[in-house]
Amino acid sequence: MLKKLAAWILNRSEKSRVCCFHFGRCGSTLLGNMLNSHPQLEWQSELFHSLHERPAGTSPTTVAEEQLKRYLLKARFPNFGFETKFQHLDSNGLNLGFGDYVHRLLQLGFDKHILLSRSNYLRQAISVARGQLTKTWHVPANHNIPKHPPLELDLDHLALGGRHRTIVDCFRHLDETYQKTELFLKDSELDYLHLNYERDLEEDATRGFNKSIDFLGLTSTKPPVSLQKLEKRAVSDIVSNYSAIQSRLKNTPYEWMCDSD
Repeated sequence: MLKKLAAWILNRSEKSRVCCFHFGRCGSTLLGNMLNSHPQLEWQSELFHSLHERPAGTSPTTVAEEQLKRYLLKARFPNFGFETKFQHLDSNGLNLGFGDYVHRLLQLGFDKHILLSRSNYLRQAISVARGQLTKTWHVPANHNIPKHPPLELDLDHLALGGRHRTIVDCFRHLDETYQKTELFLKDSELDYLHLNYERDLEEDATRGFNKSIDFLGLTSTKPPVSLQKLEKRAVSDIVSNYSAIQSRLKNTPYEWMCDSD
């Protein structure tokens, strides 16, 4: 059904409408800034983030659809994209299953999808914790990178993914979400691109940009790279409970993340 709906939309529109799915701290802002610089594309970041704090009694799905329709009506270009964190679909957000959400997007003409993942969940979790502590989430490319003392990562209450979980449960949740998402997109035969932070953004952010532009069928351009990597030190230098993290991750599929530079 989803395949037929996507084909129907594609045959009747010259527009590209795309939604990017991700968890936080994976290079989405860097990629979004580059995409928004393209002269044929309007990129709106996380449109539904505020619905995590919606007024009591309101329907999150109705609010979201009306909000998205307003953005589409005001869009400067026929090509339009935005981002959805997976946790935006939780019960305290839109309260929608992933399949239902994609179906609603297809009805609004969103015939393309980007899955943006990050391989090193430990660095991702540290980045979330650091941002919550310092309120520094991004550093412009021409600014000095702030130096922060090592932080203690709370291994029983990681916020990565929208809910507090133990470190191993959190990482398993990310694994399962990425796997289920890609399986759904494949089985539904929907048009999607899988980008990975380490492969496509970390060393050369234009690689991810070029893949995205090619996926959308837009003209190639040279984007400004507006942000820089916040933390380049080894994991052992940026957390104060490194040994405890090693112990928790030992003999799990995530053990390698402790030693990644």
